[in-house]
Amino acid sequence: MEQGQHPELVQLLEISKSEYEIRDGQPDIIGWKAFSPDESFVGVVTELLISTTESIVRYLVLDLSDNEWAAVSRSICYPVDSILLDEQTSRVILESVSAVYLDELPGYEPGKPVRIPLSSENTPYQLITRTYNEEATAEAAVKFLLEKNVSPSSIRVTPFNPLNSVTDLMGNTNTEFLGDGSRDEYILSVAARNEAEAGQLNEWLDRC
Repeated sequence: MEQGQHPELVQLLEISKSEYEIRDGQPDIIGWKAFSPDESFVGVVTELLISTTESIVRYLVLDLSDNEWAAVSRSICYPVDSILLDEQTSRVILESVSAVYLDELPGYEPGKPVRIPLSSENTPYQLITRTYNEEATAEAAVKFLLEKNVSPSSIRVTPFNPLNSVTDLMGNTNTEFLGDGSRDEYILSVAARNEAEAGQLNEWLDRC
């Protein structure tokens, strides 16, 4: 091994500065907005990072400015194996995301070499969710988790009105069925780091 090389690091290359191109039939997601599963805005995709050894996209660069997760506003490298693409709305859905996870992801600075640890110790194993009809019930569940020493940054409650709008197959919104602004449901999301923690969180939330 040459001096200065690190087996735990992978060298990445910005697609905009490379000879690589998006394959025909594949969407160019640079400029798309990224959201959590509960529809919270997380950031904007500004770049794709390619593994030079595998010749595949491994990470998105996300600009976290104005995010709704209280994460530090910066650009981060987000793994592509934890996303879904909604081509109808040109949005990226981040399957496993929490404020603490965003804070732990590697940063990105244009013009500087991008090297990311191969270890995935900081990647959430699973995002545990529960839906409650009453705000007080959701708050009680959060209080219970905090008493169990679950990190506050791993917990999020999102108000949601399921009747906020009705969209037909053509993407048109029928205003006749718009909600009245009330919050009918509350979605609780908790990030689990491993299988054991996911099992424990599910057990605790089943008690609430």
